[in-house]
Amino acid sequence: MKRLILFSQPTEETLGQVEKSIFPQELKNKIVGYITPDGSKGLNEKRKVYMQRWKNLSKKHDAKFKFIDLLSQDLEKEVKKIRSCNILI
Repeated sequence: MKRLILFSQPTEETLGQVEKSIFPQELKNKIVGYITPDGSKGLNEKRKVYMQRWKNLSKKHDAKFKFIDLLSQDLEKEVKKIRSCNILI
């Protein structure tokens, strides 16, 4: 089972409402893949805040967290990360 979560600017209220759906108890070995549209080059302060929020939520739900850089020179490595994840944000 995989989950694909699309948020433009998640608020605490929004995340609180859907948190159980994103991280269901029945999903074992949760692995979160965090993807930004412009990879590591686009990690401005606002995106870093969101990334930290997702890292914290992942930790809270005992999920591994992986940053996926779509602009990486090693795309094969990034594709492997995507395939290993069962929650993509």
